[in-house]
Amino acid sequence: MNLNINISRQKKGVFTIGYNGGLYDDVVTETFFKGFRQFINNYHLTPDHVKLSIYGYLRDPQVQEKWKDISEYVEFHGFIEHKASIQALYQTDVLLLLTRVGPHNSDYDNCIPGKTFEYLRSGQPILHVAQKECFVSNIIREFEQGVNAFQIEDVIEALNKLYTDWKAGQLINRVDPRILLFERRELTKQLADVLDHVTAYQHLGERKVTGEQV
Repeated sequence: MNLNINISRQKKGVFTIGYNGGLYDDVVTETFFKGFRQFINNYHLTPDHVKLSIYGYLRDPQVQEKWKDISEYVEFHGFIEHKASIQALYQTDVLLLLTRVGPHNSDYDNCIPGKTFEYLRSGQPILHVAQKECFVSNIIREFEQGVNAFQIEDVIEALNKLYTDWKAGQLINRVDPRILLFERRELTKQLADVLDHVTAYQHLGERKVTGEQV
């Protein structure tokens, strides 16, 4: 999907984590916020040092209780137009991806949130939080564009590392050329090529049936 978004970034003095989409009152969201809270405490950080910017909506209204005691660190912008939300995320330093997976290798394990590829296309580091290994965690690992966290301790360790890299000006910022394969325009082109081959093959078969010389 080509949104013609200007991806120039304005470096700010606050380490900013961006999230786009719906928030659920579930164990993954809870794992992140517990880790985020501990990360703040470990570094004795203030809202002038770090913030979480959320662009989206609350699937479960009670999810706000998870950051009630650290609300000064959280900017909840609510739902905004998609292109604007992506542009806003491109001005953050780290992108948060929360994946819900089910027990015993359920279908949830193979679900890929659409924003996964938007995040990868940004070139920014991704903090992916899930309950366990899943298809998305494999993608993050394959593209080497972030870190997977499955426990509260993982979230703390990941944020510590990302924050340290950010302060040193060493956060990754690159786009793997392979992500272009997931552009809707590229997928459409590949589908068109397949259809052309199928049509040509069918036409060849029809000519053979009617006895035309090929």
